[in-house]
Amino acid sequence: MDEIKINIGTLVLDGFDFHDHVRITSEFNQELHRLLVKNGLKTDNSESNTVQNINVRNLRIDKNINSQSIGNQLANSVYQNLNAQKKSITQKSN
Repeated sequence: MDEIKINIGTLVLDGFDFHDHVRITSEFNQELHRLLVKNGLKTDNSESNTVQNINVRNLRIDKNINSQSIGNQLANSVYQNLNAQKKSITQKSN
């Protein structure tokens, strides 16, 4: 069985107040987990793949939409970046 471990040290959400950060981060985590469980992740089949930084600065988000939609958009963007890079995150085979 494959195991994927993700450590997101900092999720920077400029332009949102603190309460929005908490809700958006929660939604982001849930959606990214859902995407990884449902679709898996492309890898280069090496034992360890690491990405130091994923930049989604070009993602345009309307601050008037709800935190669930914002978290989902961020998670989808991060997930797409991980798959595009092929060297993505630590993967262990059991």
